[in-house]
Amino acid sequence: MRTVCQFFEAERDGNAIHLFAPGGGSPLHSFTFPRQPKPDGLCLSDYVLDPHEGARDHIALFVVTAGEGVRRHSAQAKESGEFLLAHALQAIAVETAEAAAEWLHRTLREDWGFPDPPDLTMQQRFTAHYHGKRYSPGFPACPNLDDQQGIWKLLRPEEIGVSLTENMMMTRKPASAPWSFIIPTVRSSQLRTTARNAFVLWSAPGTGHRLDSRKIRLFLA
Repeated sequence: MRTVCQFFEAERDGNAIHLFAPGGGSPLHSFTFPRQPKPDGLCLSDYVLDPHEGARDHIALFVVTAGEGVRRHSAQAKESGEFLLAHALQAIAVETAEAAAEWLHRTLREDWGFPDPPDLTMQQRFTAHYHGKRYSPGFPACPNLDDQQGIWKLLRPEEIGVSLTENMMMTRKPASAPWSFIIPTVRSSQLRTTARNAFVLWSAPGTGHRLDSRKIRLFLA
């Protein structure tokens, strides 16, 4: 499993979210999200807090990949007539990547100062009953796959072997690059608009919790 992640300062501006280096005056990149087409419709930017006494909210982005060489091994199994093995290898890699994303999400919540309750069950974890949500380009709340370009600009996931095609799909599969909010009220069903890869979390300014803004790369066997 390989991952790259980084925290960024964040400000909202209408339906847009601007990301900054620590103390930066100009945005490093901005993402614009759709708003629900109804009265009082919601947008992901609504869950970023306004600056408070000079302190900004924060977002963490990440990209995670697992199952290096799985395509080659799966193809070899298929050519040998072992179709069940070929599908099983792909399925295991996909689930490993998703489990890695969930593990990193939990780790970031802990680093942020929002650890999961000690009595949280696996069923509750599987159904996201914790403080925060994660979203990826392609989710109904952020359907624009071109947002992948911003994620790649900020994180450079090529360093862990994940790149983008001209159609904004990740070339190294399985991989995941999501957004997640550290706001108790966020629910996926609240943010349905029309229509999933980096990772986003927000925390409340003024919590006194210091965040390391350096980019982190992990390589786990």
